[in-house]
Amino acid sequence: MLKSPEVTVITEADPERGRINSLVVNAGLPSQTSKKKSADGTISIWAEGESIFAEWNGSDTSMPKIFCIEGACQKLLTVIELKSLVRDLDFFKDRGDVVIFAAENGIFALELDKTKVQNLHPIYKGNEPIFYKNTDHAIFVKDGEALGRISY
Repeated sequence: MLKSPEVTVITEADPERGRINSLVVNAGLPSQTSKKKSADGTISIWAEGESIFAEWNGSDTSMPKIFCIEGACQKLLTVIELKSLVRDLDFFKDRGDVVIFAAENGIFALELDKTKVQNLHPIYKGNEPIFYKNTDHAIFVKDGEALGRISY
């Protein structure tokens, strides 16, 4: 899934710092009324409090196995329930089966598939980071006053 992400610090001298900071701060967390759709539009994700949800938007006949737990298939999946608030959420690269989220002191990648061991991989550890997905291979991260770009 993830190799070693490359972190680039965005300094005060960078002329793009203000624009990038604004993107991160104003990104907004996907909610049930403003869901984030996968690149192919078949899966939507959002967060409520300490939980992350995924919803299948395609036909029942093409529903992937990640929405079928113990033989029962449902369009709505509770991806994970954490012990802290989810601050940011997006899809990892252009994949519909992996999300990235910010919670507690880090940013993590998490597989949606709960039919086996759900892989969780840290991308960044800090204090209370938030992020903005810039491209399919990078995110901008704000942690306090620190601002950076993580390529993966």
